Amino acid sequence: MKVFYSDVCLKHAPQNEILSGNFVEYLESPSRITLIKEHLSQFPEKFEICSHLDYGIEPILSIHDNDYIEYLKTAYIEWCKAGGDKKGVIPEAFFHKGILDSSKMNLKNIKSPFAKAGLYCFDLSCCITEDTWEATYESAQVCINIFYSQSNPLYVSFHGSNDYPYFTGDETEIGDGDGKGYNINISLNQETVDEEYLEKLKIVIRDKIIPYNADFLVVSLGVDTYKDDPIGGMQITTLGYKRIGNLIKSIGLPTLFIMEGGYHMETLKFNVYNVLSGFDEELR
Repeated sequence: MKVFYSDVCLKHAPQNEILSGNFVEYLESPSRITLIKEHLSQFPEKFEICSHLDYGIEPILSIHDNDYIEYLKTAYIEWCKAGGDKKGVIPEAFFHKGILDSSKMNLKNIKSPFAKAGLYCFDLSCCITEDTWEATYESAQVCINIFYSQSNPLYVSFHGSNDYPYFTGDETEIGDGDGKGYNINISLNQETVDEEYLEKLKIVIRDKIIPYNADFLVVSLGVDTYKDDPIGGMQITTLGYKRIGNLIKSIGLPTLFIMEGGYHMETLKFNVYNVLSGFDEELR
């Protein structure tokens, strides 16, 4: 399995954020990337660590307006000129001069999550690569907006119910126009355990994903559904992630995983490894 990685992604490293009214250490730390990469590197028979692929700015501009990209180029500089703290800005996402380089150079790699523009994210890598499924605690509200009236791609999202982020992701939101029936939200509460998650995944694979007959699958992989995750948190176990990976393999498509959430640092590398190794194993 090829793992695309670049040190460029480490440049976006704010120090703090506001969580539940408290000023805390930034949880979307690039150290997450390093932990995962170093762990996967211990298994060269399974994982080949590859350099990033540079596709230039054009794929990004297919999703985002040029004005927005220009804004990202100058926002940090203008913030500092205005007297702002050079360590970062405090909206819902953090400006840093490495943001645009990171997104432009690394559409396919282990990196900070880019399924939503806003929150921890500035651009939408999974939309740029045509996303078909998101497995994370959060609903990718901007991806929903982009694909809501389209039948291509099929969009499936597993996320926390009635909780995050804010306004989208209800199971009644199924798309409209040409996209009706091609926007699928699976909302799960915080008490969801492995068996419940896996059963819902089996059903959506059988009834929706396989019949769609796609050419490839893009998975925005969030392991913030882990039982002890400080931000998300369902009741998914480390072993459960291996079973999830094996179920994804049953779809039988060329698959790209893009790293999403997961903030329990003690188990992050094991949870990600289990999804990927489960995908790499023979079907059970």
